[in-house]
Amino acid sequence: MLRSLPSPSTTAFGIALAAALPTGVAAAQDEHHGVTGRMRADEPDQAWSDWELLTGDWQGSRAWLAERGVEISATFVVDTSWLFEGGEGGVDDRTTTRALTDLGVDVDLERAAGLAGTRAYLELYTQAGRNASDVVGDAQGLSNIDAENVAQLAELWVEHGAADGAWRFKLGKVDANGEFANVGAASEFLNSSAGYSPTIFPFPSYPDPATSANLFASPADGWQVGIGVYNAVDGGTVSGRRRLPADFDELFVVGQVDRTWGVEGEAGAGRAAVGGWHHTGAFDRFDGGTESGTAGSFALLEQRLVARGEEEGDLELTGFLQWGCADEAVSAFEGHLAAGLVAGGLVPGRESWDTGLYLTRADLSDDPGAGLGSGELAIELFQEVVLTPSVVLRPDLQVIVDPSGREDIGDAWVFTLRVELSL
Repeated sequence: MLRSLPSPSTTAFGIALAAALPTGVAAAQDEHHGVTGRMRADEPDQAWSDWELLTGDWQGSRAWLAERGVEISATFVVDTSWLFEGGEGGVDDRTTTRALTDLGVDVDLERAAGLAGTRAYLELYTQAGRNASDVVGDAQGLSNIDAENVAQLAELWVEHGAADGAWRFKLGKVDANGEFANVGAASEFLNSSAGYSPTIFPFPSYPDPATSANLFASPADGWQVGIGVYNAVDGGTVSGRRRLPADFDELFVVGQVDRTWGVEGEAGAGRAAVGGWHHTGAFDRFDGGTESGTAGSFALLEQRLVARGEEEGDLELTGFLQWGCADEAVSAFEGHLAAGLVAGGLVPGRESWDTGLYLTRADLSDDPGAGLGSGELAIELFQEVVLTPSVVLRPDLQVIVDPSGREDIGDAWVFTLRVELSL
C-alpha cells in the first residue's frame, strides 16, 4: 500500500469512546470521511424508525443546546471488506474489518456568546482495525477510513467571517480537505481518491490534520479564493495527536480558486476549482538524493446533470471530474484522473437512495529508483440502503486493475459493506 496513513493508537480507546456515548451525540461527519451528517433531532411524536439520530433528542436536551448554538455530533462507521479474487491476501487472509468513531462539537458563538460571525469547532476521533489495502495491495486506498490505528484530537479551530460572506478566517487545527480539493458530489464513495487526489501526498488531512491559518475571500458573486498555511515537517505533516503543534519549521501551503454557477439542487448548477500546493520541507528522492521542497496542482469539476422533478421516482444525476499532478522524483503518484456519477431514484420506490459509479486512474512515478509500475485503475460501484434515517448500509464493489502497478499482484475484486450509524 503506497498511500499509507500512519498513526499509533489502540482498539480499546475506540470501544471505550463508543460505549461512553449512551446518551448518543448527534450524527455528523465531514465530507472528506465520506459519511454524511444528519444534525436534526427527532420530533417528540415521531416513531423511533423515523428518527434522524439513533439516540433521539435526549429528553429535549439536544434541542435545548441547539437553540443556544451548540451542536454535538457523533457517528460510528464500520467497514468490512472481502477480497474474493486477486490481490495479495492468501486464502485465509482475505477479510478485514475496521471502525471509526467520530465526536464533534460545533458552537455558533454568536448565539452562545454574542460574538457575531464567529464559530468554533472541536472534533475527536478514533479508528481501529486492519487496513484493507494491506491485503489487497492497492496504492490509492480502497477505504477512506483506513488508518494505522489512531486516536486523537482531530480538529480544534475558530472561524470568523463577514456578515455578507465577503471573507472568513479560520485558525487552529484543521483538516485541509474540508476546505481544499474537496468534491462534494464524491462524498459517498469509499475509495480514498474520491476525497482528494492522491498526488497531494503530504496533505494535512485525515488522519493527520495540522495547525493552520486559512483565509477565504469572495471578490464577486459565485467566486471564492482561499489560501491555507499549515504546520509541517520534512517529508510530510505533523498532527500532534493530543495537542496543537505550531512551530511551523516547515510549511504546507495550499491555494484554491472556486467558481460556482446555477441554483443549488437544480439542473445546470455546478462548481469548478483549480489549486496548487507547495511543501517547503526536505524530501527523499527516488534516486537516493534529497529535494528541498516539492509542489503540485489539482483541479475538479462537479455538475448537476439532471434534477429531480416534482413527480415521485424522478431521476437525479450528478457528475464530477478530478485531476492532479506532482513531482515524480519524490511522489509515488505523478498524475491522477478520475470521474464519477451519482444517481438518485434508480431503485423503485426508494428515490432517496443514491447509487454511484467511480473510475480513478493513478499514474505512478516512472522514476527508475521508484521501482513502480505504470499505474493503477480502480472502478467502484456503491448502492445506498437507508434502513432508517439514522442507520445506513452502503454495499460497495471495487475492481482494482494492476494494484500498485505490480505485475505480481492479480487484479483485485473487493466487496465492502459499510454500516453508518448517526448517533
